[in-house]
Amino acid sequence: MNRIISLGELLIDMSPLAFTEKPSFQANIGGAPLNMLSALAKWGKNTTFIGKVGDDVFGKQIKQELHTLNIDTHAIQVAEREKTTLTFVTLQADGERSFDFYRSPGADQLLQPSELNPDMFTQNTVFHHGSLSLSHEPSRGATFQALALAEKNEMLISYDPNIRLGLWESSDEARQIILEAMSYTDILKVSEEELLFLTEETTVSQAIQHLRAIHNIPLIFVTFGAKGCYYYGTHGNGYVSAFKVNAIDSTGAGDAFMAGILYGILENSKSIHYIQDEELQKIAAFANYVAGQTTTQSGGFNVVPSLEEIPAVYQTKSIESE
Repeated sequence: MNRIISLGELLIDMSPLAFTEKPSFQANIGGAPLNMLSALAKWGKNTTFIGKVGDDVFGKQIKQELHTLNIDTHAIQVAEREKTTLTFVTLQADGERSFDFYRSPGADQLLQPSELNPDMFTQNTVFHHGSLSLSHEPSRGATFQALALAEKNEMLISYDPNIRLGLWESSDEARQIILEAMSYTDILKVSEEELLFLTEETTVSQAIQHLRAIHNIPLIFVTFGAKGCYYYGTHGNGYVSAFKVNAIDSTGAGDAFMAGILYGILENSKSIHYIQDEELQKIAAFANYVAGQTTTQSGGFNVVPSLEEIPAVYQTKSIESE
């Protein structure tokens, strides 16, 4: 059975319930690596999360809901004093959003390298992470130690930078540290804006050449929001359009997309170096579909459709049977 570890921030997204001058907020579990993992758990994958929460009502809520989803929580640590991180989400009429983090520090920043269990990296298949855990120590050191363990044990490593520059000391520091983690990456999901920022190139094609020349990443997906995505693999490059929806909240759409990619790759069962162009198209179409569907709901945690709710035309299980 495929086993997926995800490491990163555990937090509460305070999502507005209405567009008013004095909005009310709903507390939704969040954090990009966790949103991603909740989708894979819903689709039947064996999942474990590594992170840190506060010894508070939100920390307890997060652990309880993960337990309900059958996400293994034994590697989630509890901070003695610091609180679970909060993020207040501001939504625009088209569903796009901005974030204000209450994290100085938040419990998620305090994961220690010594709190990692090396045995976890010998018993699992995929390791996934983002960049928020890289923004400060000690979680930065813990993330890089996890990457080294994953590489040593030949795990498939996926990376969604999900850049939030406001959490870094400077944009230069963010670029340097985020790129340092690229050298471990087998599967990269990145938005157009993030890609151009990281490479300091002016076009996507130049940026992809730049990343591949330096970091030799086998499989890259570049997302363009409501326009769809491009994929760049060993056996083909291409574009897949997005599924049109009436979006109300884009929080977690990229996380659902990342989950769709990993699910498709795991269902395919081939090495990522041998996945063919047509198969990559189907995987990207599945990811686009589930990402679009999440924008019709509030929040990004556990909001993807079930496999039974996804039309057959988007199902990745058809890849090997055709």
